[in-house]
Amino acid sequence: MRLGIAGSGMIVEDCLGAVAEADGVTPVAICAREKSRDRAEALAARHGVGSTVYDYDELLGRRDVDAVYVGLVNDLHYDYAKRALEAGKHAIVEKPFTATLAEAEELASIARSRGLFLFEAAPTLHMPLFRSVVERAAGIGRIGLVQCSYCQRSSRYARYLSGDVAPAFDPAHAGGALRDLNVYNIHLAVRLLGLPRTAYYAARRGWNGVDTSGSALLGYDGASASCAAAKDADGPGFSLIVGESGWIRADGSPNSLARAEIATPGGGVVELRDESGLPRLTHEWMAFERMIREGRLDECYGLLEHSLRVMKVLDILSRDL
Repeated sequence: MRLGIAGSGMIVEDCLGAVAEADGVTPVAICAREKSRDRAEALAARHGVGSTVYDYDELLGRRDVDAVYVGLVNDLHYDYAKRALEAGKHAIVEKPFTATLAEAEELASIARSRGLFLFEAAPTLHMPLFRSVVERAAGIGRIGLVQCSYCQRSSRYARYLSGDVAPAFDPAHAGGALRDLNVYNIHLAVRLLGLPRTAYYAARRGWNGVDTSGSALLGYDGASASCAAAKDADGPGFSLIVGESGWIRADGSPNSLARAEIATPGGGVVELRDESGLPRLTHEWMAFERMIREGRLDECYGLLEHSLRVMKVLDILSRDL
């Protein structure tokens, strides 16, 4: 997979580090704004990317680009992904997939009509330990309770308090704790329990109205999920899944699971760890490359349906903002 990259921020740096460990993925160009030229060129030099361009249409017109990774601020995901699909490129879009469900549904429709691959870069779904937890959840009986927490004080929070607003703290750019961090928790809850019957969001708002932290409560018939996230404070990350016959507790935020304990119906506790030794984002890039190489559109579109369900939940929760 020959990859064109739209963006030059921190997430792109993380992406390039992960891609270096994924066989079959070759980043061939970084596209950035002219004012970010120095940063883009430094990124390309550090990670061995062949070229930098400063016009997105130029990137989309390149024959040596098979897929485009959209690593831009949240509210630009839709436009850049749409243009990539319309240019015949596969698209890999950083989480949250889009700013609204309607945008996500339109992208999905375009991808399906053209037989193109479209992925949300939600690394949780592809991590070995996450997959093991989901598989083993079937053995703890009917799930009645899911609790998740991801609290990480943003490196930009002090700037925000002083009035310097980065996109991650700007409602106009679809920023905030719900879309930036809680989305990982919601991915887990929806993967385990599906679409909720009810959904509510209680947020702590900053001076410009952005949700700097908050808790989502998802209601199901016979079950509930509570998902908490904070960009204004640190706290231990964990996921707890309680079934009628056992429980699973995973340590760490849902986007970087490293260890889990599973209490089985027989009373024993089994410990699981991620022994891969790979960067946390590498697993998704290995999965994307394999699906594209093998032509597994069915698998891709199954993941796409999951992303659309998550977007539907985010849309509902956003009404409380």
